[in-house]
Amino acid sequence: MKLIDFIAKSCEWNKIAKGSHLHICVKRIKKAGSMLPPGTRINIEESGINKVLFETSFYHINENLTNLIIIVIPKFVCGFSIIITGKSEYNDYVEDIFRECLNQEITE
Repeated sequence: MKLIDFIAKSCEWNKIAKGSHLHICVKRIKKAGSMLPPGTRINIEESGINKVLFETSFYHINENLTNLIIIVIPKFVCGFSIIITGKSEYNDYVEDIFRECLNQEITE
């Protein structure tokens, strides 16, 4: 199972089970997602099996901070799409980081 599939199912389950599954999801992200920007969080209320919404900040070389929202949407073919809101010259880089992390195979 891909990490993104596990996260989406966990978000959906969290809404039903009132948080009992969330700690497992967070642990998996920290383990597999060590490359993600520090402070990246999942917006559980807005996430589920149809999309997963991440909120993060990206520090630029000139020490400016850009707040980004990363929306991951499943596709019928070829995994998922990533949409990044927020202007940054590093959006392609941020997308690559998220794609690599979320594509990892994990065991349940």
